[in-house]
Amino acid sequence: MKKSLFMLIFAVLAFSMAACGSSKDSGSQISDDGDSSVSSETTTEASVTTTEDFDQSTESSSAAGTSASTSSNSGNSGIGSSTTTKAPIPASEAFRQKSIWFGISDKRTFAKDSYIQAVFVFDGKGNQTVYSNVGQFKFSMINNDMSDDEIIEIVKKLEMEGRERKGVTEGPKTQPVNLQAFTDDSGNYVEEELLRYVADKSGLNGATINRELVVDSALQPIYDMQFAGYKNFKTRIKDTNHPGFALDTKGAAGVTVD
Repeated sequence: MKKSLFMLIFAVLAFSMAACGSSKDSGSQISDDGDSSVSSETTTEASVTTTEDFDQSTESSSAAGTSASTSSNSGNSGIGSSTTTKAPIPASEAFRQKSIWFGISDKRTFAKDSYIQAVFVFDGKGNQTVYSNVGQFKFSMINNDMSDDEIIEIVKKLEMEGRERKGVTEGPKTQPVNLQAFTDDSGNYVEEELLRYVADKSGLNGATINRELVVDSALQPIYDMQFAGYKNFKTRIKDTNHPGFALDTKGAAGVTVD
């Protein structure tokens, strides 16, 4: 009996030890699964990966956008920056624009010391006023920053001083722009063109004065200004890419032919 009791106690002890070992293993597994630092680190890494993917996606999208924008801008730049050749402006069109033109002698070169025979002021409405008593005018009297109105005031003052020396107190009258063209032997092409005006009593009273327009594509710098136009008849311009000026073609509006 003692032997049976001993065996029973031994069995109970063995069972109890086995139960304790099982409980310990189970607790260890829960601890690993519940390790918040491991779980958090994994989540953080996933979060970082997601963020980097987002940043890369954003950069990729941004790069694509920049590329598209560059491509688009490049296209616009190509169109905008392409050199378009403009046709020279014919006389009838040029003189319909509000502007000031300076006329010198046919035998002179257009330069800083040129003697100015006449200054034509076009009002932009098909009319011209010719100041032909401005021998005292010098290009050094004007500059590129001056407006046309400021230049006209100087011209008017010199004109009236010149007229007064001749005993004329009235200023020049405005008259319509008068262009006369002459064609070649075929009768189809203009080979010569004149700008005409009628002189008053300060000059050859009642006489029609002709100024021949000779095409000149050269841009003439004088001091800080640029002049373009015809050989002995030019206007101040601001655009150095100006297309220049030409004679009219047969049939141009406002031009008498032959």
